[in-house]
Amino acid sequence: MQNLKSLALASSTVNLRAIFISVLVFFFISSAAIFFSAESTSFQPYIPENVKIIDIHSLPGVDRVIGPGAHSPPKAPSPAPPQAVANSTSSSDTWYSSWSWLNPFSSSESKDENRVVLPILPTRCTVYTYYDPKIEFDNSVNDTVLLVWRRAWWAQGFTPVILGPEEALRNDLSQKLLHQKHSNRLRYEVMRFLAWDYMKGGIFTDYRTIPIGPHDDPSLASLRRCEFPYLSRYQNQQGYIYSSSEASLDALLQTITEQGDTVTSIEEATKGDPVAKKVDPLTTKDLWRVESEIRSLAIYTPTVIDELYHNLTAADFPNLINAHLHNYFLEQFPGGIDILEPLPQHTSALYHSTEVLARKISTCPDSPWPYSCPPNMKKCKPCTETTTPKTSTIGSLKQASKTSKGVAAAVLPGDRLTLASVPHPYTLVAVINSDQSIFKSKDAPADNAIDDVFLQAYSKENTWVKAVTSMLLDSNLPASNRSVSIKKAVADPSEIYRGLWTTTEIGWDVKEVEWQLGFSLPVGVSTAADAAPKKEELDVLERAHGFVNRNSGKGKAGRVMGVVEAWSVVDTEVWRFVRAVGERRGLERGKWVEKEKKWGKGLAGEGKSGWWKT
Repeated sequence: MQNLKSLALASSTVNLRAIFISVLVFFFISSAAIFFSAESTSFQPYIPENVKIIDIHSLPGVDRVIGPGAHSPPKAPSPAPPQAVANSTSSSDTWYSSWSWLNPFSSSESKDENRVVLPILPTRCTVYTYYDPKIEFDNSVNDTVLLVWRRAWWAQGFTPVILGPEEALRNDLSQKLLHQKHSNRLRYEVMRFLAWDYMKGGIFTDYRTIPIGPHDDPSLASLRRCEFPYLSRYQNQQGYIYSSSEASLDALLQTITEQGDTVTSIEEATKGDPVAKKVDPLTTKDLWRVESEIRSLAIYTPTVIDELYHNLTAADFPNLINAHLHNYFLEQFPGGIDILEPLPQHTSALYHSTEVLARKISTCPDSPWPYSCPPNMKKCKPCTETTTPKTSTIGSLKQASKTSKGVAAAVLPGDRLTLASVPHPYTLVAVINSDQSIFKSKDAPADNAIDDVFLQAYSKENTWVKAVTSMLLDSNLPASNRSVSIKKAVADPSEIYRGLWTTTEIGWDVKEVEWQLGFSLPVGVSTAADAAPKKEELDVLERAHGFVNRNSGKGKAGRVMGVVEAWSVVDTEVWRFVRAVGERRGLERGKWVEKEKKWGKGLAGEGKSGWWKT
């Protein structure tokens, strides 16, 4: 009985302590919040000297105080690459990754006619930022800015991750550093670096540092390699982007710990310190290396905001960045947008959704400063009604460079964006022969209605591939060889940023397209100028899409699909390849979103995409 009383007393004490902690933290947050207005137009967090950043590690019940937890530090790479497993980004039941992917037929490599070979997926370098809602005021505007930051870096080939106090306070050095008598400005910087160090280095930026520049920019390409032997800052960009190895970052924080209260700035902390020479003998002053300015980064500092976009409200800030990203993208394609639309006399319904997407992309973005340029560009060509990119339909890809052994060195033109929707051979046969009764029935296709005799009478072999390469490759080249140039346009690293591809059966997932482009597309864009297809054509197309998407390869449906795919085996190969590329792209981002949504910032409205659900 005495033990039970003691246990009850202890439980009551713990509960009272938890209540006390909750009240204390609530009081701290409420006190701090008076300094940060949601309507403020200053985008740099103001940290007054009389507000202390609470040392959460000193409080019991830490997990209840700081939330669900922190990101886990990246694991060291294994000596041997892991085996490919189904439903990963390296393999699935319908595709897998290999260096030997550029073949006319994947089956020559995979030994399975239903399994597509894709190029190896490039490893994304992680770029980190830091966000503390208690300091920077947690509101929907900041969440939108963080989403803009994430989307822009993802489109440039990086994995954007948002850190916070949870990661900083799990760093072993946090107890020592946060007990030193530093200014609140320096303490905030220390918290950022503690969180970054907990993740073992890499790239760290302020969340108002946005990549706005060509994808092949040498500086961005260097960052993508993710090799950072030194602790580096960049000219004219101090405080907004850093890169470092784990060892150099550890040495910096250890030096700050040793120098104690004498430190006034995180970038000045290591001057003249002997620890620096042990890490990098080439530097004579400190741990820091000063690298050249990365001109493809737009940094929206408070000073820049005041000078270039004065009177800009906090609510308009994410719209301004998004407009700059969209406008710069359009500048990269002065020739306009090409919609790949072979056999237009039969297939107006087939490419209608692509025309709608083209109109969304070419529409000038809504901007609070319509004629402004990004802060990293003195001159630009703002989009206006008179400079809207021209949208054209093309029946075939055209030669962008000389061919070698039947393969175009560059398939897609560099000055125009190409949009392509690839139909399954059955869909193409149905649309071209939409006047045939077998495609008008709700039960189409009936058993034995489509066979070799029907296809010989009403369809040509590999119609789509031959049409879209008629102006790209020599007319004597076999259809099988033509698939290589199309695959190159779809998935080669030198081509993928000049075109967008999907299958007509899947269609365009606008949200997925936005993450490919790096910005959100306008909503409510008028498509009145796009001629709507006839209802009869749309009905045939809808039934064809449903048939292809439902087909399991068995029974009567499987027999029909087998006949059509065998008749146009090259068209089938290209269709499967485009579908697999999109599936893997959606799978990669979907898994990342699912993981990152645990931390709750910068993914407002994001969920599983259409590809991810397949």
